[in-house]
Amino acid sequence: MENNIVQILILFVIVGINYGCQKLTRSNPEMISGFHWGKTDEEKENDRVWLILLSRCMRIANLITMIGGIISIIFRNSLLLHTQIN
Repeated sequence: MENNIVQILILFVIVGINYGCQKLTRSNPEMISGFHWGKTDEEKENDRVWLILLSRCMRIANLITMIGGIISIIFRNSLLLHTQIN
């Protein structure tokens, strides 16, 4: 049981870090390596669309990480257990 609690805490830390990164990239996109706002209105609009897409992809990846982690914990990490036995 203790092992499950530690795994859940680690999962929440990872999901929390991912969520924090998503918030940071949405509020301050200049932190993304190589990202610079375009000079024209059209380039700025394209950059906004790209940032919305990036945020959506990060949200979906975070959700998949959370669901996959919970399923893995529920089914007792059969892959992890097999590697520990050998």
